Amino acid sequence: MAIMPAEDAAPAGARVEPGWRALRVAGPLSFELTGVLAALAGPLTEAGVPILQNVPLARGLNERVELDDYIDGEFFDAVAEVLFWAETVRRERGEDV
Repeated sequence: MAIMPAEDAAPAGARVEPGWRALRVAGPLSFELTGVLAALAGPLTEAGVPILQNVPLARGLNERVELDDYIDGEFFDAVAEVLFWAETVRRERGEDV
């Protein structure tokens, strides 16, 4: 699992897009670990953090795309939909975009 720090805490020279945070759970997770998503999502939801679940996209990206790779045609539309959702949530919450 990785949690992205605030922009001012990012390592020197790191590529940063202000205003975004990410949580990554290393997987795939065993089916025996039921409740892991709920255990992560519950406190985040209570804190007002919007969550979008797209298991096929997450698995595909995890298996076939490295960090800082460009998104190619296979995942482009799905990633665009996620970014559109994120921007919509930010606008609805009155956050700067």
